[in-house]
Amino acid sequence: MLEAWRDQFEVAHGSHSFQRHLARGAESEEAVSDDFVKWVGVVGNADECAAKIAPLLRLKVARLTFALLPGGREQRLRRYTTELFGRLAAPSV
Repeated sequence: MLEAWRDQFEVAHGSHSFQRHLARGAESEEAVSDDFVKWVGVVGNADECAAKIAPLLRLKVARLTFALLPGGREQRLRRYTTELFGRLAAPSV
């Protein structure tokens, strides 16, 4: 399933700028398809998020970005560390 998105991962990697990350009008904003963004986006409870992230880790993706939107950032970061990251470090990943 991930192989189908290989070219989109390569395009995203080649066009991404950390200086303009998530900025409106960033070059990478138009680089990949809407379908890819919907497929690679992660939402849900900790189990659902871990199930979505685990295949990316098996691909040996070098980086993952966790958006900390305004409001409740510290609480979300705490939840990432207590609820999500432990599931991803488990041997079943």
